[in-house]
Amino acid sequence: MAKVANSDQLRAAFKKHAGETEGQVQRLQQVFKMMKQAPKGKTCPAILGLVEEGEEVMRISKILRRWMRAFCRAPRRLNITKYRVVDRLG
Repeated sequence: MAKVANSDQLRAAFKKHAGETEGQVQRLQQVFKMMKQAPKGKTCPAILGLVEEGEEVMRISKILRRWMRAFCRAPRRLNITKYRVVDRLG
């Protein structure tokens, strides 16, 4: 999600959270090692769904921002085109 975050602050927050999560994983690995147990992972479909949905929302947000920038430029470009046509006719 950090890759598609729309601000430096949000991107930094995602990266910080990822670093904290990695630290938690390392601590859990140490605990399992001390207990002489092998960690067993289990995939949570609900979390995977939330991550996927979040990425989709951010992707759509990025597309909407680009569309809005283009939309806001349209009147200016139209006026420039009109002035050029008038200039060529005159």
